[in-house]
Amino acid sequence: MALSYAGVAISKMKDMGNENIEVKLLLEAIYLKYGYDFRNYSMASIKRRLFHRLLASELKSLSEMQYKLLYDTAFFETILLDLSINVTEMFREPSLYLALRTKVVPVLETYPFIKIWNAGCSSGEEVYSMAILLKEEGLYQRAQIYATDFNEVILNKAKEGIFSIDCMKKYTFELISKRLKAAC
Repeated sequence: MALSYAGVAISKMKDMGNENIEVKLLLEAIYLKYGYDFRNYSMASIKRRLFHRLLASELKSLSEMQYKLLYDTAFFETILLDLSINVTEMFREPSLYLALRTKVVPVLETYPFIKIWNAGCSSGEEVYSMAILLKEEGLYQRAQIYATDFNEVILNKAKEGIFSIDCMKKYTFELISKRLKAAC
């Protein structure tokens, strides 16, 4: 059995370079101390975000950053916001909504009450998309949707439910286009 640390075989660490090792160790520290697991995220994206914070915090190394985030919860909260990935849009994956409509909705119709949890809801576009789908399918009145995100700033934006008119025009046009294509 190969020895491993932070999810990486020790034998492979020799080929990784110190920078990647430090990133892996920092992510392992975050997981062990706070329970947030970023270990399988894109290494390039994680490194970019961590090095941005490294410069902004005037720290000399990722090891120094790791020490600071282990002993300074306010600094950890800052890192958490840096690592938060807020990618969302209305009806982002059309194939998902088609599958929901054709396969899941018929099952949901048999339930007297529906609870849906969107973990990692970002600014809420996908949550509102789900609400629209439920409304169109006549299920909204007996549904309760929970939306959570560890990024409080972006979650507050979702709670506001305010989207720019330009975005809404785009969503409306795309929605109409997709429905016309589906009907043909």
